[in-house]
Parts: sequence; C-alpha cells; structure tokens
Amino acid sequence: MSQDTDGAEFARLLRELKDRSGHSYGTLSKRLHMSTSTLHRYCNGDAVPTDYAPVERLARLCKASPEELVEEAEKLGLHALA
Repeated sequence: MSQDTDGAEFARLLRELKDRSGHSYGTLSKRLHMSTSTLHRYCNGDAVPTDYAPVERLARLCKASPEELVEEAEKLGLHALA
C-alpha cells in the first residue's frame, strides 16, 4: 500500500472511532487535551500524529477494541506495538 493510501486509511479509522463515539470534535479534544483543529486534521488525513499516544487515547475514549488498537498502530508504522 502506498503512503498516501495508508494515510487515508488511517484517517478513515480515526473518523470511524470519532463518529462511533457520538461526541463532537470539541468534546473529544477537551478530553484528549489537544486542540480541536489538531484532532480534526488527524481525522481528515491532513496531519498524522508523530507518536501513538494521542491515537491510543482517542481509541480508548471511543471504546476501540484491542484489534482496532493494533490496526491503528500498524497504520502508523508502529509494528512493535502490534
């Protein structure tokens, strides 16, 4: 898979989690201690987190399964976590 395709797939996974949570970007960003615009950029694929911590916090807040956590780590290229 190309890097662009991986980035789009990663953003899709984050959007799915966000949508499933039923929370707004503003509500989630406050709980995640990040700006609303940063979270929005991650979910739209305009930016990719430089580490796994914010992704893991979002996933856990949105009640992601362990399998989804592994999938997200793999999309970020963090295979050691998988």
